[in-house]
Amino acid sequence: METRRTMFSFFMDPIKTIKLRWLQGALHDITQELSRSQFCRFAPQAWAPAINAYRCQECIRICVDLAGVERSLIDLTVEPRRVVIRGTRELPEPSHAEEHTVQLLAMEIDYGPFERE
Repeated sequence: METRRTMFSFFMDPIKTIKLRWLQGALHDITQELSRSQFCRFAPQAWAPAINAYRCQECIRICVDLAGVERSLIDLTVEPRRVVIRGTRELPEPSHAEEHTVQLLAMEIDYGPFERE
């Protein structure tokens, strides 16, 4: 008896390809967010502050979300076609003895070194 091997060509439907790529991206986003929220305290890498950027008639205005960071501790580099902002936001904790932290209820504010280009 003769055994025949059949080779199959595998072509994916373009819609399935798009859905698969979307799913891969969504899974990547979820794993990134989980690792960021669970392990950000241990990661030395910089976080990126949120910005609003506006093109005006004679300039570009950038509003950077850096609540709690002193202006003197922000490093701003302006080059042609490039702006870089760097610094560090200290861990936000109560500072008075009577406000001693008993239990952490939520920790959503990024801290540590930041950089945005």
